[in-house]
Amino acid sequence: MLPHMDGITLIRAIKKMKSQIVCIASSGQGDDGRLSELQNLGVADVLPKPYDGTRLLQTVHKAIAAART
Repeated sequence: MLPHMDGITLIRAIKKMKSQIVCIASSGQGDDGRLSELQNLGVADVLPKPYDGTRLLQTVHKAIAAART
């Protein structure tokens, strides 16, 4: 949990500053409504917690590859 805003608000603020930035979200909550909102914001992927280093690296690699196309 972020202390002053939630992740979706943070992503909106970042996208407002730099709309083409690639974002990956991570959440321990499986709220489908929030997941669809993240997709609408253009989030490349959502990592469910807990995840390991291998899964993180695979997700980052996938997001970078998708951004290049």
